[in-house]
Amino acid sequence: MEKDQIILLEDRGLISITGEDTKNFLQNIITNDIDKVSFSSSIFSALFTPPRKIFI
Repeated sequence: MEKDQIILLEDRGLISITGEDTKNFLQNIITNDIDKVSFSSSIFSALFTPPRKIFI
């Protein structure tokens, strides 16, 4: 697989969030450092559920 390649997964969805607290909100619910993300760089990450367990 090539780096920064987009693969559509039909059983998944996308959400869009905006606002001043966006980075702080995401930093608290994902397993990677949100500051590593930019318009030209993506990261792999998993999502935490409310009890802080990993949801893959």
